[in-house]
Amino acid sequence: MENKPDNANVWKFRLKDKIANISHVSLKEDVWFSPEHMKLWFYGYRTSKDYKASIWGKKTDFSFSIAPPGTPADKLPEAPPVRRKAAKLSPKRQACIDSLKLKIKELKARLPKLPDEEMENRYWDYLDRQSFMDSLQSAAAVWDNKESDIPVKCFETGKRLTGMLPMLKAMRLPDELMRDDTKFSIVLLRLLQFAKIVEENAGKNNISLPEGLRDLIDFIDDFTDRMIDGGNKLFGIERRITMDEHNAVMEMDGEAMFGNKPVEERLAMLQELWENRLLSPVDRIEYLEQAINLIRNQEHKRTEAEPCPHRELIKRHIAAIGIYMKELENDGERAWRMRMAKGLYGSLVSWREAAGEPPLTLEDFAGQIDLQSMHIKTKESGDGIVSCDMELYFRDRDDSFAGHIMYALVRNGAVKEITLMG
Repeated sequence: MENKPDNANVWKFRLKDKIANISHVSLKEDVWFSPEHMKLWFYGYRTSKDYKASIWGKKTDFSFSIAPPGTPADKLPEAPPVRRKAAKLSPKRQACIDSLKLKIKELKARLPKLPDEEMENRYWDYLDRQSFMDSLQSAAAVWDNKESDIPVKCFETGKRLTGMLPMLKAMRLPDELMRDDTKFSIVLLRLLQFAKIVEENAGKNNISLPEGLRDLIDFIDDFTDRMIDGGNKLFGIERRITMDEHNAVMEMDGEAMFGNKPVEERLAMLQELWENRLLSPVDRIEYLEQAINLIRNQEHKRTEAEPCPHRELIKRHIAAIGIYMKELENDGERAWRMRMAKGLYGSLVSWREAAGEPPLTLEDFAGQIDLQSMHIKTKESGDGIVSCDMELYFRDRDDSFAGHIMYALVRNGAVKEITLMG
């Protein structure tokens, strides 16, 4: 078994050309300790955290690792940075840190309790679980009947779904249950998706539906939106952040975390970030902690750290990553959604049949696929050629694969694998 040490060296890089709206990155030594051989192994460099990249106009977890020639190696590269010696904080700086710690404590105290089984069960105090599940299963059974004609399936399924509207309208959830991070909210979203599938199929085949089906769709649409708003309120988020606002936050994040501006300007930017009520409390706490680190480092003796041993190599690899990321952006989200849908459609049919879920068309499946995260691995051969593996992780909004992640491997620009993971 191998363990990563926590004291790896870290270097900051300003990107000449932004990658997915990221202008600065921090890389650390990718070092593992092998107890079996009692050795440290150097694998190269990796991002010190998962960045929030902007890919196809959406926030995505993004990280990468870089392997120089000859890695893994059983010795670290030369020229580690000089460690700074800590100095005693001045009373003014200590008072500032104490104030920031108090803000962190207040934010943590206001964090809501995560949903547990007891909370999930409370939803059924306001809705008859048996009647709800019986109606949903009855509708699914009609829809899955392969011997029934499409007009009959659409109308009869619509009638059973419409019959659920009165019980849903009668549901009066207390404010603390109006949140979108629960299993119950997922059940409502699946019901909404089911009703929309029936409506879309009826529309394509010019089939009449019970009048109440559209009312059911509108009601659940509005109710789940209110659950999202309730979740934001519960976490102290004023409203949903727009993409322009998100991009502005990411730009300020880069400047505050890794920019070359004076410390006081960086602290002012961090303050703007930790006071931003459009961000989650967890993000705001991270900015407060970063401000504390910045203040402490300001009091340290400033001895210049030696440069990264592979600085120029890292610049080449980052440039290569930028090229492949531009190609990914140019491919577009729509093309990638369809590519993943085609690659996994056979599995989708099997999984949904086994779970008793209504079928999805290829187009409907593609429409609910979202990129969640990506990791890029680059390595360089002895002759200086840089190769690049891009690992993309997608999520199906309907969770048809019961928590399994959709995975794609792209090697030097060519798709090599599309499969399920986890």
